[in-house]
Amino acid sequence: MRMQLIDDWKGAWRLWSVRWAAALAMLPELLYQLAVALGEVMPALSAVVVDNLPPWLRATMAVLGVIGVAARLVRQNLPRTPQA
Repeated sequence: MRMQLIDDWKGAWRLWSVRWAAALAMLPELLYQLAVALGEVMPALSAVVVDNLPPWLRATMAVLGVIGVAARLVRQNLPRTPQA
């Protein structure tokens, strides 16, 4: 069985599921980098965010987001259900 992509895979960025998966992948790292950058301005908030977003969590979220986008692009050949 060959893996095939969806018909309009070049326009997949328009699909909401792809957008949400990409946001899921980027959000933890974005929050972490923002907290590090604002460490001088708001040190109390920065310490809370940096301590509660460990590297393994950021990496896991990024991998899950990439897997979500890839899974959305693969065509799913499901058997048809009989009409009642």
